[in-house]
Amino acid sequence: MLCQRCQPISFQPFDGGTGRGRRPGSSSELIYILHHDRASFAQSVTAGCQLCTMIEARMTRTSSPSLPPAYRSLQAYVVLKCSIGNRTVDLPGSVTVISLRGTFVLEVIGQSGNTIPDEDDTSTGSTANLSLAKSWMETCLHTHPLCTNVIAQQQTHFHPRRLINLSDPDKPFIQITTPDSSPPPYIALSYAWGEGYRFVTIKSNLAQHQTSLPVPKLPRTFRDALRVASHLGASHIWIDALCIIQDDPQDLDAELPIMGDIYRHAVLTIYAEGSSSTQSGLFRGRDALAHRPCTVAVTGLSLLPPSPTTVALATTAAAGPDHLKSRSWCLQEEVLTSRFLRFGARQASWRCLTSSASETRPVPQPVKTSALTDVLASDIDRLRMWLYAPVEMSTSPPARQKWFRADQYDAWYAVVQEYSARQLRAAGDNLKALSGLAAMFARTHDGSRYLAGLWAEDLAVGLGWYVALNDARAVVGVDGAPSWSWTRVGKVRVRFRGWEAHAVSVEEEGVRLLEAGCGMVDFVNPYGAVRWGPLKVRGRVWMGRVVYDGKYAEYRTRAVPRPGQRRVEGFEGEDKKEHPRFPALILGLSSLTPVAEAALDFVPAKDPLLETGVAATCLLLHDIRASGSGGL
Repeated sequence: MLCQRCQPISFQPFDGGTGRGRRPGSSSELIYILHHDRASFAQSVTAGCQLCTMIEARMTRTSSPSLPPAYRSLQAYVVLKCSIGNRTVDLPGSVTVISLRGTFVLEVIGQSGNTIPDEDDTSTGSTANLSLAKSWMETCLHTHPLCTNVIAQQQTHFHPRRLINLSDPDKPFIQITTPDSSPPPYIALSYAWGEGYRFVTIKSNLAQHQTSLPVPKLPRTFRDALRVASHLGASHIWIDALCIIQDDPQDLDAELPIMGDIYRHAVLTIYAEGSSSTQSGLFRGRDALAHRPCTVAVTGLSLLPPSPTTVALATTAAAGPDHLKSRSWCLQEEVLTSRFLRFGARQASWRCLTSSASETRPVPQPVKTSALTDVLASDIDRLRMWLYAPVEMSTSPPARQKWFRADQYDAWYAVVQEYSARQLRAAGDNLKALSGLAAMFARTHDGSRYLAGLWAEDLAVGLGWYVALNDARAVVGVDGAPSWSWTRVGKVRVRFRGWEAHAVSVEEEGVRLLEAGCGMVDFVNPYGAVRWGPLKVRGRVWMGRVVYDGKYAEYRTRAVPRPGQRRVEGFEGEDKKEHPRFPALILGLSSLTPVAEAALDFVPAKDPLLETGVAATCLLLHDIRASGSGGL
């Protein structure tokens, strides 16, 4: 419902207090005093006016103490403002709300929104909200060629070994699938385990779970996921805690390497971003009136005689915490999933390869920053598209630019950088938690050879990694991991050599791979942890002396040599784009003056490196050449 002041909204020209009025044939600022005082506004909110409730909810996130000077003479509590052209009756792109409690914008998303929410629509798990989510899924399944083709191109015979059967939602059970059976469509769940009690399938309860899962004993997040899957019409769901035997090493070794495939082949993934643990649940209470678009009648949007029209106004929901963004194991799930149904701290939302939607903007809209067309797409989106649509990505506008390096390997490095910043329980799992992603990368880009987190075909760039700043975690070496791989430094943030991608060309400098190998800890998973890894390359080398100075590491400023000392405090040729955690300098062997920077894996403890430095052989990996110049 709408209060009397909200039906209709009659915009009038406003001169900003200048008294000049509106010039004929010009664009104009239009305003409407929604409420003159706080009491009137509060009464409308209490009565359930949808627009006033939406505005009230948004006001709680603003901090402006008063009206802007131009509006103080209006003696108003809430003012709506928009601007229009001089001829048409086109809808404004937005309506600005100006009040004594702050200024913000409501977006105009069309001429009609969805219907007024049901009275029971009080949480993100309401029947109305789950029906909205189902409409998003069906829109994607029936109208998105890209998303449909991705599913069609997948291995149609693949299915997880175990699935939770939901044919009777009240009596779910673990079903063992057979290789010769037709794979049933299923939904997957991505979530944070959290601390405390864990309900899992183990050897001793497997037989019971194959008969019936004890629904009342399941963690709240699992119970909510079963309800969502049933409402969406899914007959099966996959949850790792229940579908993998958690105390069976052989089962874990068999299932963990195919987790990437499990999420890849799911119809969609329920993403529990608002849940910090399995006990938190998917759903959150919220006022649907404050979140859903509101359709209102308006007049005064034209120089022509007033004619009522309708506009749908949408607010923005405050971003809540994403508890999965910090989990290393969740990254490959996020990359490999083509459809997401997210349950956040304040609303549910949708994202697929083609569109996105949310409770505040329920009509699916094209993804604005698609990796196929936009260089500003997220790193995860770029790698996802290189896996799902490699042909399209290789012919996309960014890939066709001469001075633009943005291939599948760059997407891999960018995601590894994000991955390394996340939390991982065991340092030795840093390859395991990426194994599904690496396996799909190798299959999609036929011929790519995986070497402990890097790719043999792009070692000239891949070897240029270093331990990065802004990470307080200790560097703990991983036993068996090769020194040339970023996995050697364990659970710390790493970066790869950076450049301005839109204006440079990265040229290899004759580096050739002669020999490489990785001894696997588990041969069942060729993309998992390694025991050893020799690497032999041929290339151009240069001899220097590496010296570490704590003061240089502290401020990295212009070189200030100390008379009579070999220690160096700064270097005027420092690379501002790089941010190593343990920076050092490379001195010329004869001059003992700094000629380049180095990035160490840890703070050295040996005196020679601290005082006089140690001789080092430097391999020239690549040259970064700027557009219109020689090299950098």
